Amino acid sequence: MPTVAHQKQNASLKDIDLKEVIERIELIIYPHEICPADGVVNEGKTVMDESYLTGEPFMISKTIGSTVLSGAINGKAAIRIRVLRKPEDSRYAKIMEVIRKTEEAKPIRRLAE
Repeated sequence: MPTVAHQKQNASLKDIDLKEVIERIELIIYPHEICPADGVVNEGKTVMDESYLTGEPFMISKTIGSTVLSGAINGKAAIRIRVLRKPEDSRYAKIMEVIRKTEEAKPIRRLAE
């Protein structure tokens, strides 16, 4: 998960902590970055790798109005998105939570074995 997001504010760009990402703000996703929050493309077009989120084995085209998923890897072009939900409420965050819980449970399993 990324630790910062690039927030679009008028004509400037500011790096903010993920805890500051809320619904309806605009973020810039640079090429080859991990998308920090679920959102909708407001400007630009690109392709994104969502394979480990959706199981689809190919790049997904994103244009204005397309939904982007937190955790997807951006392709070769920057895009601007409007955030739909906080990063901690995304599908990616839920996947990471399951992985974290599984990792925590491993010592108990080893003890039982």
